[in-house]
Amino acid sequence: MTMTSGADAAVSLRCVLIGADSLLVECGELLRSRGHEVVAVVSGGSRVSDWARRLGLPLHDAATNGWVEALRDTAVDHLFAITHLAILPDEALSLPSRGAINFHDGPLPAYAGLNAPAWALLNGETTYGISWHEITSGVDEGDVFKQRLFDVAPAETSLSINTRNFEAAIDTFAELVDELVAGTVRRTPQDLSSPRTTYRRNDRPPVLCRLDWRRPAAELDRLVRALDFGRYANPLGSPTIVTPAGAAVVTRVELRDEIGEPGEVIDVDGEIVVATGDASLALTAFTTLAGDDLGVDDVVARLGIARGCPRRGCPGRGGLEDGAPAGPRFAPQAPHRGGHRRVRAGGADGRGRAAIARRPGRHAIHRGRRPDGPASDTLARRHRRVRGRAGRRRRSRALRGPLL
Repeated sequence: MTMTSGADAAVSLRCVLIGADSLLVECGELLRSRGHEVVAVVSGGSRVSDWARRLGLPLHDAATNGWVEALRDTAVDHLFAITHLAILPDEALSLPSRGAINFHDGPLPAYAGLNAPAWALLNGETTYGISWHEITSGVDEGDVFKQRLFDVAPAETSLSINTRNFEAAIDTFAELVDELVAGTVRRTPQDLSSPRTTYRRNDRPPVLCRLDWRRPAAELDRLVRALDFGRYANPLGSPTIVTPAGAAVVTRVELRDEIGEPGEVIDVDGEIVVATGDASLALTAFTTLAGDDLGVDDVVARLGIARGCPRRGCPGRGGLEDGAPAGPRFAPQAPHRGGHRRVRAGGADGRGRAAIARRPGRHAIHRGRRPDGPASDTLARRHRRVRGRAGRRRRSRALRGPLL
């Protein structure tokens, strides 16, 4: 799909808009204020749908592809995908005669895919920006028509970057529309061989967004800011601290210079200062997992946090555990010392079955062909009790220590 030349440019553009957020509304109003026609709106968002109904614009549901067939006989110059987070079918790309254009909330080609602002903050980028590009069958791979870059502020959050993206999108969309009419759009092919990451819908930060105190303080600071979406939906997860007594979401932090063992609580006076892999981090604002505000004193009391208490040697209270989740569901555990020992089938007992034995001096429980009779039932019950005790001991060990 190619853009028109100046000689073929139309004075008034006939446009289809697809998307779900307020940016689409603003761009739609800009088009109409310049005398262009919005021939259809495709959306599942309430604000966009309400706007289209209020203006009497043809409205189609974005949840299905029925809108493609409905618009097949409609004359369309451009299709604009604005905050539309799904891949358009190839049939939709054939609807506009002059090209389909997407707004992308990141600088291409480096940051493609979803939730790009948050990933840029997590990666410590110092510049960021937005792009308007041609829609092709590849994800965010089309030629770039407009791009606006800006410096990332030291305290930037996903909320603040998204706000700046919104402003940059409006400014550049106005320029793009005028250039489309004049036929002066300049396309820049993306260098897809350059460093590039396409982030998927299910991509998440490591260890379920828990603060891993072994990491550098600046990295944890970036994690908290990257997961701050303000009052808007958070698509990635919340930065959490965990102790055996519970968990809390951290919403604001500050860098500190104090040194300690990772996870050690250095101070709890008005803020919770925790040692990291290279310095320390002051945790200054919190919420519950349900989103209700929590004060520092509330967090200290609820989670049983005390000053001191390094990662080891403070059972049941004090230090914060690191972000490596305990338990076989998340990560492999070290072998249980003196615990179960598995013998391969056909091993020392010579009977072609697996044997699981406790430490010397404890009874052995064999698994294989089950003998008939009451004795086998007693053996099975004893086996379940032993396994239950071992499981409780493993869980108890996993809960000891500092902040999780």
